[in-house]
Order: sequence, then structure tokens, then C-alpha cells
Amino acid sequence: MQAVQKHPVMTDAIEVEISDEGFKALRKRVNELQPAMDYTDPREMPRVETNEVEFDYYMTMRQMSAQEGYNNTEEAMESIMESYEILYNQIVDAHKYGDRLVSYEIMGDKTLTLEEDLAELDKAFERSLGDLQGFIVCTQTSSILWLDRKNRNEGYHYSEKEYADVAVTMMKLARKNFLASFDSKNYQKGDGKWIVSDIIHKDTGFMADTKKLFS
Repeated sequence: MQAVQKHPVMTDAIEVEISDEGFKALRKRVNELQPAMDYTDPREMPRVETNEVEFDYYMTMRQMSAQEGYNNTEEAMESIMESYEILYNQIVDAHKYGDRLVSYEIMGDKTLTLEEDLAELDKAFERSLGDLQGFIVCTQTSSILWLDRKNRNEGYHYSEKEYADVAVTMMKLARKNFLASFDSKNYQKGDGKWIVSDIIHKDTGFMADTKKLFS
């Protein structure tokens, strides 16, 4: 540990007189030592591109999932897919008569085509997959710390990254299948949740690992 330097306390005030010439010399020296700073009018600064549309969709998906809640990976995946589908339908409805005008604090007013709007939703979906991975890692870490050694020696390693990677791959496949279903005549609202559920249940190994992780 570095020793704390002690400085003597001055109890009596000391008067110091500086002449006008001294002040001028001091001011000149300070100006010489200060780095040159160019002033820029904030109104002339270039506007920073901020994707508020994507962030808005992402936060909406998070709020939907938080309200619904989930107790395991399967429920988390179904919740994300369900919120994605709801927003997808809302966006399509909003573009029924053409482009959509949005207004945000930073980016200002902007006109979005249907394709641009859905692209922002897809970016929000990708962000949500990051949350899914975080949820899985937190659960795995908790399992390592709290589950008894017998359960941890049954052939499942709770720190395996592969489990989270499989979940993300499943979600991307579910989105692909949902989009194909949405464009078909057989689509019904609510299909997104059942599409991802069907993918999960067909992978018996993933189901077994999920059961062990959340038991």
C-alpha cells in the first residue's frame, strides 16, 4: 500500500503581493501552456446516426417477455418468438396504405418502407437472442454453484456453450419457418410460438439438457 503523504497545516495566513507586470507575465505563460482549442457550434456538428427504431422494437420485445415471464429455456424462446410475431403483424398492418412516418427525439422524422421497418425488427430480434444467451449462461452459472455434485456428474456440463448455441440456432430456424408460414394461406396468428415449440420438442437431446438444467 502506498504511504499517504502528510502535508503540514498552515495556521497563519500569508499575504502575497503580485505586481501588475507579474500578473501579465503569469497570464501570458498560462496561455502559452494551454493547448489550442477550436470551438465548434453544436448546431454545426454532424448528426450521429442512432437506430432508435430498432431499439424501440427491442425494448418492446423485452417488456412483452417480462410481463409474460418464463421459467426455463423453452418458455424464454417461445416468449421471444411470440413477441416478434406480434410486432411483425403490427408493422405489416401499419404499412397497409404505404410507408410509415416515425418521429424520434434524436433521429427526428423519418419515413420507413415496409422492408426497412421489418429489417429493424429483425435487428431487435437478434438483440433478443443475446438476452436469451445471457439467460442461459446465468442459469448455468447458478447450477454450477447450487446444484449438488451428483446431478452435475450425470453427463451434463452446465457451462457448455453448445447448449446456448443450439438455442440460438433453433430461434433463427423458427423465424425462417414463421416467415414462410406468414406468406402462405395457412398462416394463423399465434403460429410463431408453436413453430419454435415444435422445433424444440423434435430435439430430444436439447429437451433432456433443458430438463436437467432447470430441475
